[in-house]
Amino acid sequence: MPELAPISDHVFAELLGSLAPTGHDEPPRHESLREFVVLVAAFDADSLKAVGATDDDLDDFLVEDCEQVFTRAGRQWGLRLGVRQSTLAALEAAGRLEGLHGAVDPKDVASTMALRYIAGTAPSLEDQTVEELQGTAIASDWLARTNVKLPRSVEAKAQQSIDAMLNPLRLLVADGVFGRDHELAVLADYAEVLSPSSRAKGAVRRVKRILNLTDKPPLVIHGLGGVGKSTLVARFVLDHVDAGASYRFPFAYLSFDRPELQLEQPLTLLAEAATQLAALFPDVASDAAAVAESTRGAVASALLTSLSDRRASKVSWSTARGYTDRDVDVLLDRFAQLVAAATGRHQLPTVWVLDTFEVAQRQSPVAADELWDFLERLQRACPRLRVVICGRTPIEGRRTRSLALGNLTPAAAHDLLRTQLAPLDLPDSFIAGVAQAVPPHPLSLRLAVLLIRREAELGLATDERRRDVLFQLEGANVQGVLYRRVLAHIEDPDVRRLANPGLVVRRITPDVIQDVLAKPCGLGAIDRDAATALFDKLQREVAVVIPIEGGTLIQRPELRKLMLPLVTHDDPELVAKLRRAALAFYRRRGSVEDKVEELYYRLALGQSTATLDKSFDPEAARVLMEAVDEFPPSSQVYLANRIGVTVDPAILHEADDLSWARQAVLSSRRLLDSGRAEAALEIVTGRRNDTIVPFTGAIEVEALASLHRTDEALTAARATLKWATEHHDSDTFIDVALLAARIAEDAGDTTAALSLLSQAESAAASAQDMIAGWVARVAIVRVHRRSGSSDSDQALKARARLVDEIDQLTPRDRSRNPSLVRDLAAEIGDDVPSIARDALRLSGHTAGPVPTTRRRRRHPDPNSQLTSAEIGRSLAVDMSADESGSIREHVSEQLRFESDGAAF
Repeated sequence: MPELAPISDHVFAELLGSLAPTGHDEPPRHESLREFVVLVAAFDADSLKAVGATDDDLDDFLVEDCEQVFTRAGRQWGLRLGVRQSTLAALEAAGRLEGLHGAVDPKDVASTMALRYIAGTAPSLEDQTVEELQGTAIASDWLARTNVKLPRSVEAKAQQSIDAMLNPLRLLVADGVFGRDHELAVLADYAEVLSPSSRAKGAVRRVKRILNLTDKPPLVIHGLGGVGKSTLVARFVLDHVDAGASYRFPFAYLSFDRPELQLEQPLTLLAEAATQLAALFPDVASDAAAVAESTRGAVASALLTSLSDRRASKVSWSTARGYTDRDVDVLLDRFAQLVAAATGRHQLPTVWVLDTFEVAQRQSPVAADELWDFLERLQRACPRLRVVICGRTPIEGRRTRSLALGNLTPAAAHDLLRTQLAPLDLPDSFIAGVAQAVPPHPLSLRLAVLLIRREAELGLATDERRRDVLFQLEGANVQGVLYRRVLAHIEDPDVRRLANPGLVVRRITPDVIQDVLAKPCGLGAIDRDAATALFDKLQREVAVVIPIEGGTLIQRPELRKLMLPLVTHDDPELVAKLRRAALAFYRRRGSVEDKVEELYYRLALGQSTATLDKSFDPEAARVLMEAVDEFPPSSQVYLANRIGVTVDPAILHEADDLSWARQAVLSSRRLLDSGRAEAALEIVTGRRNDTIVPFTGAIEVEALASLHRTDEALTAARATLKWATEHHDSDTFIDVALLAARIAEDAGDTTAALSLLSQAESAAASAQDMIAGWVARVAIVRVHRRSGSSDSDQALKARARLVDEIDQLTPRDRSRNPSLVRDLAAEIGDDVPSIARDALRLSGHTAGPVPTTRRRRRHPDPNSQLTSAEIGRSLAVDMSADESGSIREHVSEQLRFESDGAAF
C-alpha cells in the first residue's frame, strides 16, 4: 500500500479536538470497604460480605471505586489506583497506616512489600528477588501520596527488569561452562569486545577498535539439542554484564520460545530490545521505554479485526502489517539514537542474541525473509549491531558466519564430571572411566552425573560398586539408557510409577495425582492424604522434577525432551489414556493455567479442528508454542494457524481440510504481500473441495490477477461465484464478486464491474452484511467517476444514497474499516467533511514532506487548498493499474479483512 504523508499535530488538533483531563481523587464514600481491601491487589466480591456489606453497598462500591482485573484465578476486582492512593494517604494522616488491618493476603507480593515498606523492614532493591521487585514496583505506586520512604517505582521496575532478564541466563550457567574457551573467544572477536582473559591481563580499553562497522553478517551458532548453545551465549553475555559498567554493552537476549516474540512481526524483537536497554542503562530508561511502547503500539495496530463475527470463523489470526516501512525506519532510527546515547563516546557494540532459532526455522521462508530484511535495516541504522543466532542447523542461502558447536573435548568432559561430582570424593580414575564410557555430549554427561549421584546414595566405596556403575553407562542410546537408569533409582515403587509414565502430564499437584495419575499409573483409587504423601515424596526427587510457583512440580525440561518420545514409543495407548484423563481434569476448572493445560491436552490428542475451535483460547495458544514439538502434525498446523504463523510444508499434508485451508490462506497471503504470486497460486490450488473453496477461492483469483492473467482470474471468479450460489455461501459470493469487479474495473470493463458490484450489493443486503454493502456502493460511485460517467442518473443516485445514509456507519464501524472510510472520503468527502476527518484520524501520521506533482499526489497536505474529497483520494489505496503496476496493491488491503485480517 502506498505510504502516507505525515500530518501535523496542529491539524489533527483542529480536526479531532482534544479530550478533557479527568481527576483522580474520589469522594469519601465506602470507607470501611476501601480500607478492608486497600492492601489487596485483587479480591473476590463475595469476600466483602465478611465486613457486612449489603448487596446495594457492594454494587455501588464496585462501580464507583473498583475496576476489573485479570489474575491467575480468573476475573476479580481491585481498587482503582486513585482510590487506593487517596485511601492510604487518609489513613496516614489519621495515624492509622502502620496499624492497618484488613484483607491482607500473604501470597500477594504487592501487599507484602507494601506492609514491609510501611514498617521500614523492606530489603534494598539489590537484595530483592524478581517477585519482590515486582511487588515493590506496585507498592511504590500505591504509596505514592504518603510519606513512606520507598524507592521510585521506575527504579524498582528497572531492577526487576534486569533480574528478570538475567536470571534465565544465570540458570543456564549455574552448573558451569566447560571447554568452550575457543568459542567464547570467537564470540568476543565477532562482537569486537575484550574477552575476560584479556581483561585479566590488565587491558584497560572497553572494546577493541572497531575497524569495520557494517560488514558483520550474523554469527550462527548451531549444533544438536543439549550441546550447550544457550549456555555458551549466556556465559558470554554475563561475562560482560556482570563485569561492571566499564565492560557492559547494550545487548538483548531474545529467545523464540517466548510467545510474545514473533518471527513474522520483527518489531516485537525491537520492543523487547528497547525494554532491556532501559533496564541496563538508566540514563536512557524513559526514552527507551517510550520507544518500546511505540513499537508495541505499531505491532498492535497490525492485528486487524474481521468485517463481522460471522466471517471470523473462516479466517486466521492477522499478521497483516498495520504500519508502513517509513514507520519502521523511524523506530529503528530512534532505537539507534538510544544506543548512541547509552554508550556515549565509547565505541560499544550492540549485541542481539536470537536463541532457540529452530523455533523460527519451523516457520515459512517468507517469515524468515521478513526477519532478515528487518535485521539488515537495523544494521544500517545501528552499524555496531552484532547478531548472534543459536539454532539446530546452519542457515542456508544467507550470508552468515558459522560456528558449529559439537561435543566437548575429552579434557573438558573430564573437567565437567570432576566438578559436578566433587562433593562425592570419588577417585579420579573412576571419573576418567566415566568420561571414557559416556559420549562427551553435555546432556549425556549431565545425565551421567545424575545417575552417579543416585548410586552414591547406595554407596560407591568399593571397586566393585564403581565397576557396576561403569557397566550401567554403556548402551547404544546412551541418553535413553541414562534416563531410564535415573528413574530406576527412585526407591519408592509408587513414586517411580508417577515419574514414569506419569510425567507425561506436564504439571503435578496432589489433585492431579489423585484425579489423573493414580489409576492409569496402577495406583488404584487413592484419597487426598495419600496423594499429598506421594506428592511430597516425588518432590524430593530433585534429579527428575523441579518446583514452580503455586505448589506445582514439573519435570526437568532437558529430561522431558528425552522422556516423552521414549514413553510415547513404548506405550502410545497409555500416553493417550493419561492425556485423556488430564483433559477431563482441566476442562472442569477455570483458571488461566487450567485453560492452557486443557488446550495442551486437546492438541496432544490430535483432536479435530472443529472440536479445537470450540475451546480455543488465544492466550493459551501463545504459551503453548514452546511445546509445539510435542503435538502431532495436525495439531501443529492448527496451532500455527491460530497463532498466525506458517508451518513446514512437510507436515502440512497431515492436516485435515479445515486446518489445511486456513494454513493455505495464511501462507498464500504472505506470499502475495511479498510479491510471490506464483508461489501463492501453487499453494491454494494444492487441494480443492467444498471445505476449502470458501477459503482459497478469492486468493486464487487475486493471485491470477497479480500475475496479469486477467482472463484466467475472471474465469476462476465466475466458477467460484457459481459454486457459492449453489452452496448458498453468501460470504464467499460477496468477497469474490467485489474482487472480480475490481479486476474488471482495472481492465476497463465498466459494464462488467458495475454488474458484479450490483450483485455483491444485493447479496450483502440479503445476508444483512452492512459493511460489504457499503464497500459495494462506494465502489459503484468510484467506477462511475473513473469511467467519466459521474453525471449519469445511476451515478448521481448512488452518490446521493451514500451521503444520505452515512450516519448509519457508527464510530466503531469506521474505526474497524479504515479502507472503507478512505474510499468514502475519496468519493463524498466534499459533501461529508466528517468522513474526511475520520480518514485523516485513521491514517495516524504527523508532519513531513509533501510531493509536488498533483496527479501523482498520494500524500495529503492539510495546509494546501485540496478539497476534502481530494484529501480522501490521496489517502485511499490508489485504484489505477497503470499507476501501481500490480493488482495486488488494489485489492490486498480490502481483502485482507476476509483472508487473514480477522481473529477467530
